Amino acid sequence: MNGTTDERIYDKAAAALAALREPDLAEFSDAEVDAAMDRVFTPVGPRQEWLDGFRRRVLDAGDGLTRLEDADPDDFPYLEKSMAVAYQRLRGPSGRSRLLVMGPFQPPFRFPAPDGPGA
Repeated sequence: MNGTTDERIYDKAAAALAALREPDLAEFSDAEVDAAMDRVFTPVGPRQEWLDGFRRRVLDAGDGLTRLEDADPDDFPYLEKSMAVAYQRLRGPSGRSRLLVMGPFQPPFRFPAPDGPGA
């Protein structure tokens, strides 16, 4: 588990998210994915420099048409809240958007169900 594996995980996730899809990280072991996410998440959420870089990855992978923005978790009362995760709004072409919850868990990138708890 090294920086190269971490970068491949983040790149694969960004490419899927740019297409408004949940990332399939099955080519990596759970231990590799867990370690990559543990390196960038703290007890109060992602390290800001990583989040900024990950947002750029998504923007680049989506040819500038898909972006990640902060989402207010209070706007989603059905979500179980945690300070250790990042709540993001994934905005794609033609105004389509999805709530994304990401953090140091499996799977690390989730689109919760819009009408209740989900992962």
